[in-house]
Amino acid sequence: MHDRTSLTRFKIEDGGEELEALAAHDIPWEVQLYVAWADRLLNDKNEAYRHLNEYLAQRSFLHVPLGLENPIFEIFRPDGEFDSLKADLDEKFEIVRRLIRENEK
Repeated sequence: MHDRTSLTRFKIEDGGEELEALAAHDIPWEVQLYVAWADRLLNDKNEAYRHLNEYLAQRSFLHVPLGLENPIFEIFRPDGEFDSLKADLDEKFEIVRRLIRENEK
C-alpha cells in the first residue's frame, strides 16, 4: 500500500494500453533534515545520519537558517558523527579561504 500524501497515480497510454503508475510529489529539500532530526530524537542514529547525509549531499549547513547555530542540531551535537560532519565542512571552508587568499594576491 502506498501513502497517498506523497504519491499520486497517473495513467500512461502506450500503444493503446493504459498503464497506471505512481509518481512521487516534489519533496521540499528541508524534509530530509526534519526526518533526520526526528530519527535522532527517537534514538535511531543510523537512520538519522542516513537522512542527514542525504540532505548534505545536495547542500551544506549554510543552507540551513542560522547554519550550525540552528537549534535543530542540538540533538546531534553530542555525537561523534556530527563532529565528523563539522570537520568535513571546516576542511571545505579552509580550501575556499585558501583559494580566495591566493586570488587576492
